Amino acid sequence: MQLETITVEDLDVSNDSPNGGAKAKQETAAQIISSGPPDDLVRLTARHVDFGDDPFDANLSMPLTFGVLDWGVSRLTVQPVLTGKVYMNDSRGREAKIQMRFFDIFGTELQDARSESFIPTSDGLQSWAVDFSPYSNPTIEKVEVSILVRKDSTSWWVYARNEYTS
Repeated sequence: MQLETITVEDLDVSNDSPNGGAKAKQETAAQIISSGPPDDLVRLTARHVDFGDDPFDANLSMPLTFGVLDWGVSRLTVQPVLTGKVYMNDSRGREAKIQMRFFDIFGTELQDARSESFIPTSDGLQSWAVDFSPYSNPTIEKVEVSILVRKDSTSWWVYARNEYTS
């Protein structure tokens, strides 16, 4: 995330400006609030299913680069956005999802959200782009990102998981 630098020369806080100094101070506060925390790099690796970004190394059986968790801070809320790719190799017939769990500063779970299913049609390497932003709340402090793989018709295994704090 790139932060905008504001210098004193950029602000017109004189009383003879049309809106006076109050407007300049409000805009400065809004710019500081909207800058938010830096993005987190996300890579989850497990047997036959991974999250990250291109390129994928077949010898290492994992993506070489990271997906991104952008904290999506605005003036009124926090809306984390996860982007990258899900990779599945030798997984025909399996089903995977991305799960994001959202927590406040006290560790209270605010929301549990899951992406659409990723189902490979062959045993070769297949990948799907992820742009997942299912929830917003001004009290989000921590996000847990997981790869889930269907165990049976009613339950899922957590294959890989990591936590990210704003």
